Parts: sequence; structure tokens; C-alpha cells
Amino acid sequence: MEEAKALTRWNLENLNSRNLVKQANHALQLPLHRSTDRLTAEWSIEAHRKRGDANQILLEFSILDCKMVQSVFQRDLRDIS
Repeated sequence: MEEAKALTRWNLENLNSRNLVKQANHALQLPLHRSTDRLTAEWSIEAHRKRGDANQILLEFSILDCKMVQSVFQRDLRDIS
């Protein structure tokens, strides 16, 4: 398994697409099954914000959604405290 991971990492590092390499490194550092949806969403928002070809409308909706969910979590935390 470690050999396959090392080979995959080497192949991905030698790709020309910087965005794909960043996504692969992020996935290798913190696999999806070990992260939370919100952390993954925030990382994805930042990654797409840096891209020049990102759909700005979808990016703004994603940011708004993230802020709204965070607001709900904060309100719930305040209510149980």
C-alpha cells in the first residue's frame, strides 16, 4: 500500500497542472473520509478563489452558504451554553 501511495504521489507531483497537484496534495494530507464537510468546503472555496477561471457566481454562493451554516452552528452553540 505504501509503495502504491509513493508511486501515485510521484506521478501526481510530475503533472503540469498546478491546481490538480494542489488538490492531490491536499487529499493525500487529509483524506476525505477523515475530514469534515465544512473543512473540505472551506479549502475548496479558497482553492477556487485563487483560480482565474472559477465561476464567480458559484463561488459567491459557496461563500454565502458556508457563512450561513457557520452562523447556524454558532447560534446552536450559544443556545446550548
